[in-house]
Amino acid sequence: MGISPFVYAYQILKIFLVSAMLPAGILAAGLFLNALYTAIATRRGKATVRHPRLLLFGIIALLGLPLGAAFQGSFMYFLLAAFGVFYFLIPGFLVLAVLAVVSRLRGSQRRTPATLAVAGAGCLLALVLGLGSGWAMCRWEISAARDYVARVVPTLEAIKARVGSYPDKLPVAQIGSPPTLLKWEEAYSSDGKTFTFRYVNPAGDMDGFEYSSTTHAWQDY
Repeated sequence: MGISPFVYAYQILKIFLVSAMLPAGILAAGLFLNALYTAIATRRGKATVRHPRLLLFGIIALLGLPLGAAFQGSFMYFLLAAFGVFYFLIPGFLVLAVLAVVSRLRGSQRRTPATLAVAGAGCLLALVLGLGSGWAMCRWEISAARDYVARVVPTLEAIKARVGSYPDKLPVAQIGSPPTLLKWEEAYSSDGKTFTFRYVNPAGDMDGFEYSSTTHAWQDY
């Protein structure tokens, strides 16, 4: 039995709605923060804010940094960002750009289309910045975990040579505290004869990696 057209349409609609929430959330947060900053600046005696559109663009673009920290360059974030850009931001940006040109040609003083176009451009940069910064954070955490293991392995081997077995817990006082990816309970395990380090991919792709004393190499698990 094939998939019902209604189910298929529902799934497509759900993807569109979820992907629309990402740029919409960025725009809403950026507009709110911009309005809040403008209100505070005005209350402190500043009659006007210099370069308001540039300020709006910068505030929205910088929201990509917390996005990067939250999603860490995950494939899911890439899909949501791609759908949001190609199906919502780019068409919306083009429509607003046309409206801004038409408004300018008619001599209208309304600046709403141009302002929203600037906000959309900031949102686009935020999505790209979120992907890049998230990927960089993910790589940095993985590198920190693997560097720690490379530094600790000789110490564990020395302990086994001295007492005849690997320690059941990491000698943190001797080798230092493990980095973020290796701080969970099962990050290190040992039965005395062998030991294993494990960490979960911080990008959230439902995979992990382990280093075993029997293979002396990192492998998927």
